[in-house]
Amino acid sequence: MWSPLEYACHYRDVLRVQRERILLALKKDKPEFASMRREERVIEERYNEQDPAAVGVEIAVAADELASALERLGDKDWLREGEYHYPATQMRNVEWIARHTVHEGVHHIMDVERQLSGS
Repeated sequence: MWSPLEYACHYRDVLRVQRERILLALKKDKPEFASMRREERVIEERYNEQDPAAVGVEIAVAADELASALERLGDKDWLREGEYHYPATQMRNVEWIARHTVHEGVHHIMDVERQLSGS
């Protein structure tokens, strides 16, 4: 289990990585998306030592950048695909990536709320 700050850093990075994956899918036919190395990042980037206020700002910026990329998509862009390796290797389209990113945010907010409430 991660700390609330680690969850926040992770979600900031999810937003950034998903945006990069979407942009790659728009540029290249059926790219393979590299792992975001979620567990390694916690340690390598010292998530628990980051400034919470700065992380909050970075989440907002990353969310705005992802939303801006999604707003510019045409109908066919949502169907562009790439090879996604989590939780299992499958071809995933841009629409799935966008929906999964929102799901991850909701899921991690619930994780943090449970942790903070002591449940």
